[in-house]
Amino acid sequence: MKITGNGDITKYINDATVNKTQETGKGNNVAAPDAAPDAKKDTVVNLSQKSRDVQAAQKAVEAQPDIRAEKVQTIADKISNGTYRVDPEKTAEKIMQAFFEEMA
Repeated sequence: MKITGNGDITKYINDATVNKTQETGKGNNVAAPDAAPDAKKDTVVNLSQKSRDVQAAQKAVEAQPDIRAEKVQTIADKISNGTYRVDPEKTAEKIMQAFFEEMA
């Protein structure tokens, strides 16, 4: 499923990535020069409430199936019965809307 929007979700997801603590010295994951190569310090990650909400919403969207079987079945039944009708004006309007959005 492709979800398009104004980029707010992407911005919040990017903001939700690793945020080091401010000027406390914690969150430094680089080993001291004289330390053993495997010695690394823990990284402290702080996520805002908004970032946690966006992550929860993203997980909920990912959990939904890409195909809504009941809607597909309804349309398939209408096609097989000969009762499915396409509104040409509405179709043309959607095509033009998609074209202008792509050009923007």
